[in-house]
Amino acid sequence: MVTANGTLLKIVDMIISAVVVGPLVIAFWRGIWEFMNYNSKWFPPEWTLFISVTLHLAFILAQDATLGAPWHNSAGCHVVSRMYIYCGGLMIVTEWRSLWVLLDQKIGLDINLIVAMTTFSVSVLILMKAICNIIAAPYCIGVDHDTKAIYPYMTMFRTRVSTISIL
Repeated sequence: MVTANGTLLKIVDMIISAVVVGPLVIAFWRGIWEFMNYNSKWFPPEWTLFISVTLHLAFILAQDATLGAPWHNSAGCHVVSRMYIYCGGLMIVTEWRSLWVLLDQKIGLDINLIVAMTTFSVSVLILMKAICNIIAAPYCIGVDHDTKAIYPYMTMFRTRVSTISIL
């Protein structure tokens, strides 16, 4: 009976992820992406890529400090964590869009360059043992029951990045 319930729960979970959560995440991405396209003079790809990558690195380096906050289980932490998620989402969509626009500008639709870039990217991801990342978003669903669950970034070597000296 437990196995049947577990299987049913997995099926319902997959359906919710594929039919509800995934499309909502994609709608969020598209809304941000199209807003930046519509206002492209405000969002030049080189500058927005630099800003978004810089912020992404800052988020990663600050992650351990946020986990140890004394107010971790308060309502204020809940609000801050939701703003963190929203800003992180904006930052990642901006990073993707900026790189995408730059690739369009530099490569265009030349099939030979596209195949070469795809082959190179997949090869490097395989060598890094990181190929699983191509299927992660948006179907890698995180549920925010615990505020601690939203902060950690997994790194290639599972290090605590914010404790590493940059000097």
